Amino acid sequence: MHRSVPSDIGPTIPIVCESLDLLVRELSSRTELSINAVSPIERGDDSPNLESPPQIAEGLCVSFTEFFTNKAQQTLVYVQPADQILSQYETMQIESLESDLRNQQIEPYKITLPPGHSVNAT
Repeated sequence: MHRSVPSDIGPTIPIVCESLDLLVRELSSRTELSINAVSPIERGDDSPNLESPPQIAEGLCVSFTEFFTNKAQQTLVYVQPADQILSQYETMQIESLESDLRNQQIEPYKITLPPGHSVNAT
């Protein structure tokens, strides 16, 4: 029995392939799936079976969940430099790149080190 997976995997394939300068033929080779299996999925003519999405994700070097992320709910937030919180230290400068984001999953920061300095993780 062939069970298919509803997903947005098809539109994601050419976007990632282009960013990697990768042809579908090369993706097929990386995934060990035939080009006859990958091409219809990429075009949206066929849904992948249960085994294909993890293989394709690995071949594209992306997370499997990338295919199931609701792109419409993603929001790009730009904080003007004047509104960024800046912390200055002797050996580094830390800038907060967010401002009052609700339900945020990450806290983006930019860390700048002067030339010749490094940070040792302990």
